[in-house]
This record gives sequence, structure tokens and C-alpha cells, in this order.
Amino acid sequence: MLKYILKVPNTQNADDWFYFIRKNLKNIAKAKELIVDFNTVKFLDTDDFVVLACLIESYYINGSKISFIGGT
Repeated sequence: MLKYILKVPNTQNADDWFYFIRKNLKNIAKAKELIVDFNTVKFLDTDDFVVLACLIESYYINGSKISFIGGT
């Protein structure tokens, strides 16, 4: 897998975020490029932002090029 799109959840539900993290941790080794998609996000709580930042950092540490789309 060369390019992977990470669609950020638009919910503040903890179960949704745990599922999101578990699902996306599986693709770290395969992704050469990570696109973080904020198109559906209206708001992020601080803890959601921190978890997302840690996930993105995991991709970065594994050598993925990181880019962002959407959001304001």
C-alpha cells in the first residue's frame, strides 16, 4: 500500500475513537504516504487531538510522508 487516507472521525464518542485507532494502527507498516482527511470534522476535543497526533506520529516514525486535507 503506497497511499493511505486516514479519515478523522467526526464524533467525540470514546468507543468510536478506540475503534478508529485500532483499525488504523494495522496499516502503519504498509503506508508510504499518509493523507489525514479532516473533511467531516467540525470539532476535536483535546484528548481526541492528542490521540490523533500520536497516531500520525506513528506513521511518521515508520517513514510515511504526511499530508492533510480538509478542515479549517
